[in-house]
Amino acid sequence: AGIERKWLALGKTAVFGMGGNYEDEEKETAQYWGLGALQRVDAAAMDLYISYRNYDLDGGESSDSFVQDADFQTVVAGGRVRF
Repeated sequence: AGIERKWLALGKTAVFGMGGNYEDEEKETAQYWGLGALQRVDAAAMDLYISYRNYDLDGGESSDSFVQDADFQTVVAGGRVRF
């Protein structure tokens, strides 16, 4: 979910939140939530973005599980020029 508005003269800005949940047959679960922003720069036909995600993984009841338990965060940032 998010909102997009033209708060700056550069171009539209979008801010958003995200989340998800997964469970399989072996009771392995994964949950995540995150936040992000996208800034359009109209004069340069460019987008700048940043996104943060927090993950919580539980390997479930099986000892053969690939992931037993893990918590980690990611940050992704970058830009795109359209031409």
